[in-house]
Amino acid sequence: MKNQKVGTSLGTIVLVIIAITVGAFAWMVIKNREVAEGPQSVAVQPKLVEKSQEQQIQGENKTEETIESSSSYENTSYGYSIYIPADFDFKTAGPKEDEDSLIRIRLKQDGTEFFSVYVEKSKFKNVDEWLNDYQNKLKQINSYEGVEINTPTILSKEKTNIDGVEAKKIVVYNMPYTDYLIVFIKDKFIYKLSYNGLFLSNETNLLGGQQSAIEKKLRSEFQLKYREQLNKIGESFKFTNKMEDVNFCGKTYKTERIILSDVDVIKKIAALSQNNKFRICENIITNTNSTGENLPVKFYKQNPTDADYKDSVYFLNILLQFKIDLKTNNIFILGGFDGEPTFVGKLK
Repeated sequence: MKNQKVGTSLGTIVLVIIAITVGAFAWMVIKNREVAEGPQSVAVQPKLVEKSQEQQIQGENKTEETIESSSSYENTSYGYSIYIPADFDFKTAGPKEDEDSLIRIRLKQDGTEFFSVYVEKSKFKNVDEWLNDYQNKLKQINSYEGVEINTPTILSKEKTNIDGVEAKKIVVYNMPYTDYLIVFIKDKFIYKLSYNGLFLSNETNLLGGQQSAIEKKLRSEFQLKYREQLNKIGESFKFTNKMEDVNFCGKTYKTERIILSDVDVIKKIAALSQNNKFRICENIITNTNSTGENLPVKFYKQNPTDADYKDSVYFLNILLQFKIDLKTNNIFILGGFDGEPTFVGKLK
């Protein structure tokens, strides 16, 4: 019996040793496989890192887009600059002979136009005269594109200031494609900044077309948001054509500053006029219209089909006309004996 107990104990010990050996071997196999394949936590980690980097890059791109889209636009034809809101861009939309008279500001995402800046010659002395005329015209409207509508009305009027010029903020009710206006007059031109009343597509979907109290509240919130954006555009509005003194052929004139390619055009032409070869000063002295008090100057862009000269500068009261080719920076004077432009110098 004693030997049987010893054998049993020895057998048990052997079995334990075998179990431990098998377990150790199995553990080593598994361990080696993990080392070869890499632990799951390490395999997952790169995915997490990649996702984090992707999110970070997207965030950086969004910031970069905001910076790029938050830019300013300068209209050299009508002498003003404005801020373009983030996520918006712009296009000129005036007639071919005067494309810069109308600027439309549209959403980059789908091209929907929300805001516009329109400039034209004014027959009114001040913005109050224009407002009275505008109100009278609204009273006569009872249809739009053949569809009967209720007569539009002005809901509110507010006096404001745009770059030192008195202006009016006007909220219009029931006028198709006109919701909010900022209007002012300067130097016989009238400037109209407007919001047309449109919404983003997802905002329109929220409204649904019903006239419930909730939807009216939402509509009002959307309108206020875009009116505030137009206010910011108005606040950014700056006149760029400032009056300056220019010594032209021995006389000092007051004239609007014109900048092309970072060059003061009037001062440049004044400097070129010192060359007697082109007899510019002689023409000024003999011209009875020249008072010596001011030098009215007009700058405008020619019809795009005029491939030779895109830009013109007129000295209105001295019967002189210059044209500038921005491709070559060449300045020409017009009105010679043969009627052909005469090269007088480079813009820069």
